[in-house]
Amino acid sequence: PYVIDPTNSQTLYLGYSDVWKTTNRGDSWTKISSLSLSNKIRSMAIAPSNNKTLYITDFNTFYRTTNGGISWTNLTTYLPLQPAENYSVTSITVDAFNSQKLWITYSGYNSYKVYESTNGGQNWTNISAGLPSVPANTIVQNKMSVTQHLYVGTDVGVYVKKGTENWT
Repeated sequence: PYVIDPTNSQTLYLGYSDVWKTTNRGDSWTKISSLSLSNKIRSMAIAPSNNKTLYITDFNTFYRTTNGGISWTNLTTYLPLQPAENYSVTSITVDAFNSQKLWITYSGYNSYKVYESTNGGQNWTNISAGLPSVPANTIVQNKMSVTQHLYVGTDVGVYVKKGTENWT
């Protein structure tokens, strides 16, 4: 996966077994992590309100940097469902106005689909009410709405959550 810096379109971040950064639209790349993950990075997100904050996940681990990749914090033990329980994070999105607020989706056929964190991934709340027990593949926030609108793509369709309402 890759993300474009929200303040500079020439800067991109690319995930493989580590995170790479370009500041010249891909002409040259610099490795900004030394994680050497055994699985390739599956999802990454950059905070629109703070381009130094990135979150990444592969099938087994979850990391955050708040200083543009100088150092990374392993948040795997804080995940609500552990990889050993055969659940994996499929997608990450960060709130448009708060770099500490984020959402993740999970794969699998269960009722644990979408979680929200308001403190950078250290505590999580299950916000899956209204979703079917099928894999959730991606999540995005409508950054133009005054009321929080989230959209999640599942194996059977797209669902919307407006504010504190259940998914429909």
